[in-house]
Amino acid sequence: MKKNLFVFNLVFLLIFFGCNFDARAISLSEKERSVLYNQSIVSRGNNYRLKSVLGKIARGEEVRVAAIGGSITEGEGAGDFKDGYAYQFFRQLKSFSPDGGKNLYFNGAGLCGTPSVLGLVRYKRDVLDVTGRAPDLLIVEFAVNDGVGKDYERAFEALVKNALEANSLTAVIVLYSAYDKGNVEKQMKPIADYYQLSQISIMRVVEKAFSEGYFTRNQFYADYIHPTKSGHALMADCLMNLCRYSDSSNYDEIFSVPQDCLIENQKSFVTMKMLDHDDSRIDKGDFTGTDLKCQKFFKTRDIAFKENWYCSSNSDGKSFKVNLECSSFILVYKCQRAKETEKFGIADIYIDDKLWGKIDGEPIGSWNNALFKVLIDEQTVKNHSIEIRPEKQKGFTILMIGYAD
Repeated sequence: MKKNLFVFNLVFLLIFFGCNFDARAISLSEKERSVLYNQSIVSRGNNYRLKSVLGKIARGEEVRVAAIGGSITEGEGAGDFKDGYAYQFFRQLKSFSPDGGKNLYFNGAGLCGTPSVLGLVRYKRDVLDVTGRAPDLLIVEFAVNDGVGKDYERAFEALVKNALEANSLTAVIVLYSAYDKGNVEKQMKPIADYYQLSQISIMRVVEKAFSEGYFTRNQFYADYIHPTKSGHALMADCLMNLCRYSDSSNYDEIFSVPQDCLIENQKSFVTMKMLDHDDSRIDKGDFTGTDLKCQKFFKTRDIAFKENWYCSSNSDGKSFKVNLECSSFILVYKCQRAKETEKFGIADIYIDDKLWGKIDGEPIGSWNNALFKVLIDEQTVKNHSIEIRPEKQKGFTILMIGYAD
């Protein structure tokens, strides 16, 4: 009797938890899938580059795929990086390959909280350097991380323009992820249209699905923003549907990248680069340590900003100084979470010996994440001195510096 009761309880638990797990899965009919796939395509764009990439895959040539974005591109919500949309899409791309995808390489360059401006500064280090060269196919996903404003628009344009110009056959797909409270798709679309980029909107997919009752919010969202594993799978399917459509279509005429920018008229963001950690133009002052409590990549759990400049609360508070010729200067800094033992302070920022403003190293709601400030933004290159003066007996960490010369 006890044995039968044990078996009954075990079966009950398996069914109970299994049902809970399955309840979050998304099950669609072929008709529903067709509706949502069509709904997802904002613009097929000029297919010449994408079709060329798919042809390279089919011929067994080496193809390098990269995806840059925020936490959704990292795979948050799916439980594992390989269950995120980016890697699921990469696996599906292997179906074009004659040898099971041995000719394909993937670099997932997502990082939680990354908007276009931070993505622009990160691009060389986390995409070009890791991929080994300009990617053949690049997915760009910032629609739920970008704010409203010119800095985000300019950075988004600069990133896609650089990607298109670095390799005459690099295909770029813009992915507008979904957020229960909206995204900045309308802000990004004119730029993507200007460069005739393929565009996929997951926001349009979920709005259609919710209104038609195809699936629920709880089935798509693991929380308020990150998709479930099934939600990520649907995103990958939408990207793959676009690729299949392009593959079956005739080639468009070759598209020439416009020399003039749509938004970035002064082009200082287009020439953005990252300042090396040990650049001779830097006087580190007391920013000589390395902060090990920075945010980490979801896929590897490695620190995302290993080469940072950290001033501890035990230092004398000597300023970090940079002297360089530049037209733009972007400071990326850490926002210390309140639960950490060490307290971070407010740094005074001086540009050419004048107080520019103050930056809070421990704002409310922080989680050791990265934020940015555009300190210099001019149309001409000039010699500038930048000083970050930390608050005494408080910590502060500089994560990255982007500049244009």
